[in-house]
Parts: sequence; structure tokens; C-alpha cells
Amino acid sequence: MNKKHLWSAILAATLLMLTVGCSTANTAKKENTKESNDTEKVTGIYLTYGENNSNYIFADPEQNTLFLAEIPEDKLYDQEGNKISRFDLEAGSTLELYGKGAMTMSIPPQYSGVSKAVIVKDSDAALAEKYQALVDELYPESDPSEIPYLTIENTQSLGYVSTSVDPFSYRWTGGNSADDTSNQILDPSPDAVLPEIINDTEDKHLTLLFSSRPDTLSVKKLSSDLSSSEDISVESNDQGFIINIADSSDDIIYEAEGTWEYGTVVYRFLVKGSAAN
Repeated sequence: MNKKHLWSAILAATLLMLTVGCSTANTAKKENTKESNDTEKVTGIYLTYGENNSNYIFADPEQNTLFLAEIPEDKLYDQEGNKISRFDLEAGSTLELYGKGAMTMSIPPQYSGVSKAVIVKDSDAALAEKYQALVDELYPESDPSEIPYLTIENTQSLGYVSTSVDPFSYRWTGGNSADDTSNQILDPSPDAVLPEIINDTEDKHLTLLFSSRPDTLSVKKLSSDLSSSEDISVESNDQGFIINIADSSDDIIYEAEGTWEYGTVVYRFLVKGSAAN
């Protein structure tokens, strides 16, 4: 091979290596932002609410309605495909949420099973303000003098269901300061009718959502005669608290006790056993 042909071969090989290298790099970047099973997506405007704007919800820009969705922390990307944290998001950002396409029948509905979220438009303050009235209506600002209310969400055969749980007992100051002497007291009643939660799917998780987030929360599973109890592990997330209920054929009573600056509230609810389903 003469020198001319040799240099031509070397140049061709170099170009081939560069082409393959660029292709590999581009593929790697795409693999960071694309999931093979992400076949459905919805568009949502990211909105915040609650104490220190620690909670979030999405607005559907086509329907002008709100919906919930859990942002996967390990699969959240900016417009350049870089991984970011939810705490990098600002109200008014437009995201595409990838998942299975299933929207629950709860109020508000929830786009479940989100496996990836991508920012497609930067934060727009005017857009966030547009939907603020809907958020305020759904989540009114809590009054420290009011007893916090509890909503429990879980997956049932009929869909994703929300159950309202009234306080079983409480000790509450009832004022705007912890020194207020006008205490409110509700003693537990043996005749209280407990709200019932259907347990008829393989998903045994319950999500506990409070109107104002408690400083501490403990959950117990009570014995059938209510004479003893067993502590249940509680997981905290941005939306609320999650517990894993027992897979039992019997009805089981659970007790959640939360503490706030102004007092302590106890909630009880009955989880229906599989024998009743």
C-alpha cells in the first residue's frame, strides 16, 4: 500500500471511530431520558401549596382541572436531559409525565405510576397564578384554631378511593396561640361509628393526608378487644404519610395519633378484612 492509500485508510478509520463515539454518546444521553415502556404521557403545570409550599399538584392546561401525580425523584429531567431534583422545580413549570396512562377516579384524580417526568417549559408566574384559585379552593389555608381533618386514600377494586376520617378524640387549645386557655376536649366514645376502608386488592398501602401536617405521627394496629396494640411503620413523603396494612381476612381497627403545636388528635378507622369482600 502506498503512502497516499495508507493515509486515506487511516483517515477513514479515524472518521469511523469518531462517528461511532458520537453515536454512542448520543445514545447514552437518550437512554438517560427515555424509557422503553413509557408509552403514555400527560402534560401538567407544576403548582405548590401548603406550609412553605412543601406540597405540589398539577393543572391540566386543556381541561383547566387539577390532578395529583407522584414525581419520581430518580427520573426527573430538565429540558437538556439532565437529572434534577423536585426542589429545583418552580411553580408554573410545564412537565410531561410518562406512565401507563391510568388516571384514578379520586377527587382530585391521580395520574398513577409515573416513571419519568421531563420539563418542557420553564416556570411561568402568570401561568401559576392562573390556577391558584383552583388550588386554594381544593386546599384552603388551614386555621390553627381548627382541628386538622384526615383523608385516607387507597386502591380498591373500584379505583383509587378517598375516605374522610373524623377525629376519635382530641385535646386542643382552640386559639391562635399555644397559651390560649380555651381548650377543646373530645373524649373517645365506645359507641363511635368508625369509617370503613375496603381492603380488596393486592395493594396494601394507605396514604394519610392531613389538612395541616402534624409535627409527629404514630400509627397502631389494635387488637380485636382493643386491650393491646402493635406499632405500625410510617413512611413520610411530600404529600403525606404511608402505612402498609395487614393482609387479613378479619376486620382490623387502626389508630393514628398526631401532635401539632396546638394539641393532639387521635383518629380511628376500620379496615375491612378480605372475608367480607
